[in-house]
Amino acid sequence: MDKNKLELERAIFKEIVEAVHDESTRISDSCQRDIIHLVRDRIPEGITKDTLDRKKLRKLVIKFSEQAKENAQAPIDPKKRAVVRSSFLGKIKEFLSDIWPFGE
Repeated sequence: MDKNKLELERAIFKEIVEAVHDESTRISDSCQRDIIHLVRDRIPEGITKDTLDRKKLRKLVIKFSEQAKENAQAPIDPKKRAVVRSSFLGKIKEFLSDIWPFGE
């Protein structure tokens, strides 16, 4: 895999996880794997970590994380965190389309 693409993938994934994970919400492990694959497939050729608009990414990640937290399944045990599951992947695809519209 291209080193630049891998760095960009990690940066975007890290932004998503840091925004969503808190004391009350987390992304399930299977959903995290699916997010990585979606990000990997969606990154256009020639884009590097340095050319990514970090302010735009941060703004979109915050909006996305708010939606994720709203749609997280309530935990069975009140002492545990709510979980964002793979059923939320459609929203992730929309989020990635906000960064790179299809056709770019």
